[in-house]
Amino acid sequence: MANVIKLRDLRHQNGPIPGGVVKLYLAKDADVTNMTITTDPTTGAKSIDVDMTVGGDGFKEFEFEPGTCKLSHPTVGEDGSKSFEQLVDWVIAGDDDRLELFNNMINGRYIAITDSASGGLRVVGTKRAPALLTTATYDSGADQPERNATTFQLKSRAGHYSIKYTGAVPVVAGP
Repeated sequence: MANVIKLRDLRHQNGPIPGGVVKLYLAKDADVTNMTITTDPTTGAKSIDVDMTVGGDGFKEFEFEPGTCKLSHPTVGEDGSKSFEQLVDWVIAGDDDRLELFNNMINGRYIAITDSASGGLRVVGTKRAPALLTTATYDSGADQPERNATTFQLKSRAGHYSIKYTGAVPVVAGP
């Protein structure tokens, strides 16, 4: 019975992440000069450093209400050759001031850092596969105008889970 895994041996928490992503940092992929992935030799945990172009725009910070922005990693491809996409979906309700800003960003390529309510930072996109702002879908609640919202999606075909970010995010003022 020495090889039996006990529940207390599990390293990852189960259950929902409270609140999901509450901050999203976006930088144009042209403003990122280098992304270095390091692996901890003891734990095998990966982390990433992001180097920015001097004089570039840097990361812009966007805050979201809990439950309106999420990070996911769906699998894509044929059986036997599946890989992961990195997706960030967020909802802008009604006529939020950010709506026009995000609409103007459609088809742009970005490196994103997500900040979850639980405090974890993750990088979405790579220099090889930057995240593309691909979708803007408007949904109307008909007789319920409070349900009018636009959903945006940022997608990277990096082929792996998003990697933990441990540094300070180089944020510039204003969107």
